[in-house]
Amino acid sequence: MNEAEILKSEVENLSQDSEEIRYATVKEIARLQLLGAVPILMKAVGDSSYRVREEALNGICSFPKEVIFPRLEDFLRNHDNANLRNAAMEAFPRYGNQATPYLLQLLKDYDEEVRMFTASMLGDIKDAGAVGELINALNDPDENVRHAAAESLGKIEDARAVPHLIDCLKQDFWIQYPAVIALGNIGDPSATIHLVELLDDEMIRQAVIEALGKIGDVSAVPALANILSSNDPSIRNDTIASLVNIQRSIQPNGTCLPSIKKALDNVELIDHLLESLQDEDKEIKKNAVIALGWLKEKRAVKHLVELLTDYDLEEYVVGSLVYIGEEALPALIAALSNQDPKLQASLIRCIDWIGHIDGIKACIPFLESKSNEVRYQAVMAMAGALHLEQVEDAMLSLLDDPDPEIRGLLVEIMGKSRSQRLVDKLISELKSEHQLKRVISIRILGRIRNPAAYEHLQNLIADESDEIRARAYEALSAVKPGGLDSRTLIKGLQDKSPLVRKTVIQCVRPRPDEMVYDNLVQLLNDPDPDVRLAVIETLGELGAGSCVEHLISAFPGSSKHFQLAIVRVMGSIPDKNSTQFLVDLLKERDPDLKRTALEALARIKDKRSVPHVIVALDDSDWNVRSAAINALAKIGDRRCSVYLVDKLEDYEDIIKKEAIFALGQLGAKGAVNFILPLI
Repeated sequence: MNEAEILKSEVENLSQDSEEIRYATVKEIARLQLLGAVPILMKAVGDSSYRVREEALNGICSFPKEVIFPRLEDFLRNHDNANLRNAAMEAFPRYGNQATPYLLQLLKDYDEEVRMFTASMLGDIKDAGAVGELINALNDPDENVRHAAAESLGKIEDARAVPHLIDCLKQDFWIQYPAVIALGNIGDPSATIHLVELLDDEMIRQAVIEALGKIGDVSAVPALANILSSNDPSIRNDTIASLVNIQRSIQPNGTCLPSIKKALDNVELIDHLLESLQDEDKEIKKNAVIALGWLKEKRAVKHLVELLTDYDLEEYVVGSLVYIGEEALPALIAALSNQDPKLQASLIRCIDWIGHIDGIKACIPFLESKSNEVRYQAVMAMAGALHLEQVEDAMLSLLDDPDPEIRGLLVEIMGKSRSQRLVDKLISELKSEHQLKRVISIRILGRIRNPAAYEHLQNLIADESDEIRARAYEALSAVKPGGLDSRTLIKGLQDKSPLVRKTVIQCVRPRPDEMVYDNLVQLLNDPDPDVRLAVIETLGELGAGSCVEHLISAFPGSSKHFQLAIVRVMGSIPDKNSTQFLVDLLKERDPDLKRTALEALARIKDKRSVPHVIVALDDSDWNVRSAAINALAKIGDRRCSVYLVDKLEDYEDIIKKEAIFALGQLGAKGAVNFILPLI
C-alpha cells in the first residue's frame, strides 16, 4: 500500500467510540513517521480523551523540528480551522527552547493573529532568550499582541521587563490588566509605587491588590490598609490575602510586622475575620485563621479549635493557636474531652508547642490512649516536663508499648534526662519479667550515659537472651567514655549469637589492642553474612593500613555483594596497597566492580592511580566512564584535562555533561573553546 492508503486505513479508526482503539491508532500513525500523518495527528489533539491528545502531541513532536515547524506554522495561519490552530499552539511549546528562534521570526509576521499566538507560545516556553523581542512586542500596533506579550513576560518572570511593563500601566485596561498580573509574577519591588497609584481604579483594583501581595513589599501596607474598610467583601478578603502574603514573604515564621498588625487590628475588621472562619472558600478561611493568630484574638480560639479537624487548614490553625499562646490553653485543655483521636492528637500538639506546664500535665492521661497517634503526641509533649516524677512514672509505663515508633521516641526523649531518680528506676526495670521493658530500659540507659548504670549493664552480657546481651554491649560502649575494655570486647566477639557479634563489632574503637584486632579480623570468615559485612565496614572505619591485607585476603571467593562492600571501604583507607588493589580491579570485566573501584579511588585521591583511571575513560560501559570522569575531577590532576576534552565527543549526553563539569572543577581554562560549541 502507498502512504495515502495506509493512512486512510488507520484514520477510520479515529472515529471509533473506543478510547483504546483511538489511542492505539494514534500511536501507530505516529510510529509510521509519515509526513502526511501530521494533519491527522493535529486533528487527534482535539480528541475528548486526554490519553489520545497526549499521544497525538507526542507523535507530532517526534518529527524533527526542521520538518514539523513549517507545517505547524501553516496550521497556525489557518483562520478557518480553530482546532488545527490550537493544536499547533500546543505542539510548538513541546519543543521548548528549540522552538524559540523559529517563533521569534513569527513574532514579526505580517499577520497580527500569528503574532498574538506566537507571543502567547513564547510565554508557555518560558525562555529568557525571548524577553527582548517580547518587550518590543509591547509596542506592537495590535493591542491583542501587546496583551499577549505582557502576559508572556509575566510567565517568564524576567526583571528586565519591569520598566516596560510599568509603562504599560498608563495604557487602557486591556493592556493594564496583563501588565499588572505580570508585575506581580515577576515580584520586583520597583513596581510597587506604580501599582499603588492604581488602587483607586475600580476596574483593576483586585488585580493590583493580588499583585502587591505577590511582590511582598512592605511599603505597600499603608495603601492596602486604607482599603480594608471597603464595604465590598471580596475587596476586603483580597486585601487581607495580600497582607498575609506580604508578611509571609518577609518573615514566614516570625512575629507579625507592626504595620500589618496595625492594619488588621480594628473591631470591625476582626468581626469580619471571625465571620470568615465560616466561609466556604478555603483560601478566605485560611487567611482569616492566620490573621486572627497574629492578632492573638481570644474570641477566635473556640472556632479555631473546631477547625483543627479540617485537614487542609490544620497546619495554619495549629500555628495560630500556638501564636495566641497561653490564653488558648483553657479551650485546648477543655477540648481534650472530645473522643476523636485525630482532634486529640492535634490538640496535644498545640499544647506541646505552647509549652506551658499546666497544658503538659493535662496531656499525661493520654499516654494511656488506645490511639497510637495520640500516645505518640503525648510522649512528644512530655519532653518539656521530664523533671516531674509524675511524668517519669507515666513514661515508664510505656516501656513495653506495642508501637515500635513510640518505644523509639521514649528512648530519644527519656535519654535526654539527667535525673538520677530515673536512672535508679530504669536499673530496677532491668530485672523485669517483660523482656521488652528490659530492652528499652537498656537503650535509655545507654543514651543517658550515667556511670552508675555500668555495673548493672555489665551483668547483662551473661544474660540468656541474645537481644539483651546485644543491647547491653551497645549501652556499655556508650556509657564508658573510652569504650569497652579488651576483655569485654573479646568476649562479645566470641559470643554464640550473630546478633551479639555484629553489635560488638560496631563497638570496636580505633586503635584496638592486638588481641581484639585478631578476634575482629577472624570474623571475616564468620558463617553469618551480616557479621562479615559488619567486620568489613568496621575495618574501613578503623582506616589502618594493616586492615588492607585482611580485606584483600577476604576478597577472593566472596559473593559479589561482599566484594563490592570491600571495595567501598577501601576508599576509606588511604594506603598504597589500597590504591594498587583498586587499580588492579579496573582490569576486571564486571562493570559494577570497576565503577565501585573508581568511586573508591576518587575518595583516596592518590595521583598514582591517574593513568589507570584515564584508561577507564574509554570503557564500553557508560557508568564506568562516568565514574572515571568523576574520579579524575576529585583527584584533581589538571594534566588529565586533555583526556576529559576527548569525552566531550562521547555518544552519551550524560558523559558530555559530566566531562564539562569535571573540566570546570579542574579549572581547565584551555577547555573553554571546546565547551562553548556544546552550549
